Amino acid sequence: DKTFMQKLSLTSGIKKQNHLVEYLKGPFYMARYPVVLWGGFLYGSSLFWYTVLNGTEATILGGEPYNFSSSMCGLAYVSPVIFVLIIYFYAGWSTDWIKIYIAKKHGGESQAEDRLWVLAVYMILGPCALILWGVGAANSIHWFGVVFGLGLMAGLCVIGCVSSVTYVIDCYQEMTAEAMAVAI
Repeated sequence: DKTFMQKLSLTSGIKKQNHLVEYLKGPFYMARYPVVLWGGFLYGSSLFWYTVLNGTEATILGGEPYNFSSSMCGLAYVSPVIFVLIIYFYAGWSTDWIKIYIAKKHGGESQAEDRLWVLAVYMILGPCALILWGVGAANSIHWFGVVFGLGLMAGLCVIGCVSSVTYVIDCYQEMTAEAMAVAI
């Protein structure tokens, strides 16, 4: 037991070992695991498609046949905001729901991979949204279809990011911070 003065000491809480070095090594340890690298690839590729949309939006909507002004190009981003708000709640809820559903079917046993079934929605709707955006714009479909594809793909990026993060966290609960540093 410490006296009152020992408790007030600025050096009373210092430990003899330095754990900072181990904390710094953690991400390098986690980079050796394929699950963490795959989670990072999924996270990055999901954000990549959103970056493609950002890079092509002004060119597509500002050019022929749409001729949107710069303010209208900015207003077109209401579509991604709406889709992200809707799909954000779906992505978080559905990954938990499907994990619980599969665990109930298998006698209460749950695997981290159970969360990945949500990616089926991403796998089906993602290419459809990109085709609507790119091929639709190349074939001069109505602007609503192109803006719908823009919003849908932006919203679907959330599913990819949420799935990758929750999967990595489920796999390596003890080293979550280090695994997320590598994945992101």
